[in-house]
Amino acid sequence: MSLRVDWRASCSLVGTVVKWLAVAMAFPLAVGLFYREGVVTFVATMALAVTIGWSLEQLDDDPDMGAREGFLMVALTWLAVSIVGALPYVIAGHGTVGHPVNALFESMSGFTTTGATVMGNIGFEDHSRALMMWRQQTQWLGGMGIVVLAVAILPELSVGGAQLMDAEAPGPGIQKLTPRIAETARALWKAYLGITALEVVLLVCFHYAGIAPNMTVYQAVAHGFTTMATGGFSPAARSIEYFSAAVQWLIIPFMVAAGTNFALFWHAMNGEFEVFGEDSEFRFFIGILGGFTAIVTGLLFVGAFLTTPSIGPVSGNLEASARHAAFQVVSLVTTTGYASMDFTTWGRAPQYVLFVALFIGGSAGSTGGSIKVVRWLVILKSLKREL
Repeated sequence: MSLRVDWRASCSLVGTVVKWLAVAMAFPLAVGLFYREGVVTFVATMALAVTIGWSLEQLDDDPDMGAREGFLMVALTWLAVSIVGALPYVIAGHGTVGHPVNALFESMSGFTTTGATVMGNIGFEDHSRALMMWRQQTQWLGGMGIVVLAVAILPELSVGGAQLMDAEAPGPGIQKLTPRIAETARALWKAYLGITALEVVLLVCFHYAGIAPNMTVYQAVAHGFTTMATGGFSPAARSIEYFSAAVQWLIIPFMVAAGTNFALFWHAMNGEFEVFGEDSEFRFFIGILGGFTAIVTGLLFVGAFLTTPSIGPVSGNLEASARHAAFQVVSLVTTTGYASMDFTTWGRAPQYVLFVALFIGGSAGSTGGSIKVVRWLVILKSLKREL
């Protein structure tokens, strides 16, 4: 039995993905052209990305991908896009994130939606809005998965796409929604794009309605990217605390959506809304969010929290207690990582609850991280059967 892997075929297909990554950079380039900042950074990066991608493609003119080549391609794709994604930070050269190692860290954190950052020694506002938009966009691209997107748009990956989806898709596994795996990938991305667009539109409407003055179109797009990716990057140094209570309430259901199995949204798009009530994982997920939110709300309302000058008193304020409790519970359960305020100033009791929330995670087939709801559901059902 041969264990040979055709690495040239894998690298050639990685090159195609890198070229498409250059196409994705057209969006931050457009932002740079609009604001007249960061244009050279993205013109140079796109040129380098196309060159790198074309060079890799020349390794194999007619790549034949099997299961081994597919798994190798997934690993190499994440490494390649993270390296290419770091180039704008290096070329811009502002602050600590301009160092190659730090730039690679920021890029990898973005594409993997980890949310950790080294962008700290100068204010976020000192970086170009084009660069900051790219930072948010890396999370959006990585949220549903770079390779899932590649399977959706590249015909040469339709054969062997099932292996790629198994290796790449978020969660313990991915439900096959259509007969062809490429169509399944496209269905997931359509749901992902549609919900992102809805959030952006609503945030912009809040801005023009006067209830979210800080939520400009730029901010709306940036937060639409990172909410649905459950990534947590924000162009505002204070995260969602910088915005009005209305914005915080609006983002909560979209974080819930990001932590929900996207296959359910595909069914809903086809008129099958009953799937939400029939899905045991979704019911369990909503129950967990509701239970934890109720507990934290009660703890905050009765005085487990002291006042913070930037936010005012929460104890005794039911709306504020419920809003911050719901926001932080949903943010941490889904691993989004946004903050509506500095919850480290809360009492120990609500912090303990939030700590436990970190280990729950989103649903299978969602962009949420951590252990995943379905695994907890299986554990509980197994315990119930044994006891």
